[in-house]
Amino acid sequence: MQINITEKHITYKYGKYTTGMDNARQELKQAGKGNNIFARRDMADISKAGLNALESKVPEKLSSVSPFSVMDSFEKQVSARKEKGVKSDTFECHVNQMASAYKQMRDDIEKKYADSGREKQYYIDNDGSVQELTQEKELEMLGKTYENHSKFMAVSTEIWSNLQGFRPQVIYGSGDAGTGQPILENNNRKGIIKAQAFEAFMSAIDNGNIKFLPRYGESLKDIRLDLAVTPDVRSGLNRIWDWQSRLH
Repeated sequence: MQINITEKHITYKYGKYTTGMDNARQELKQAGKGNNIFARRDMADISKAGLNALESKVPEKLSSVSPFSVMDSFEKQVSARKEKGVKSDTFECHVNQMASAYKQMRDDIEKKYADSGREKQYYIDNDGSVQELTQEKELEMLGKTYENHSKFMAVSTEIWSNLQGFRPQVIYGSGDAGTGQPILENNNRKGIIKAQAFEAFMSAIDNGNIKFLPRYGESLKDIRLDLAVTPDVRSGLNRIWDWQSRLH
């Protein structure tokens, strides 16, 4: 998928950027010691005080964590949850894989910050600025990554529906409020399927679902999460994913 190509390209660029930051830090230190490493550059007239001020802007504890690295890790975690002998390109399986990957990454973040002796770290934000890395910021990155993945898969679900000419009748289920919710309306109401799929994906990481997910490495095939859509909507989403899986 194009999104994966883009992610790898961005991650590669980020890696080069952080490597450059590390190199710059080392060169600044050498210059501060009077090393002639800068003889080849236009920095001969920079004072010792100027070098110290410049070095202070490059944090010692620059983390590899970034919005892009979190996105890349999440995609890998989702893929790692595919089970041998289990059809993984279905709606139910993908929802379970997404929620399980989110839980694992959230638990890892919370465990990392539970260490009271942990040193302060920094990261490169999307705008290129250097920011302090905190538990709240890492959880925010993870939440945004999950939301973006959900949006992408919701759009894909609607595209698959349009490709197969999926035009069921409007059927209303009995939601908790008793008002009912349309299953999958025809293409005259663009965005209905996308909205329903997105709601289903996002509700998969409610705390009520997260606490019942098994530990990483245990099977997800018998897990059925409580999604915020009616049974009829859920069945419709499953039919769309089943249709696209038969194309492979």
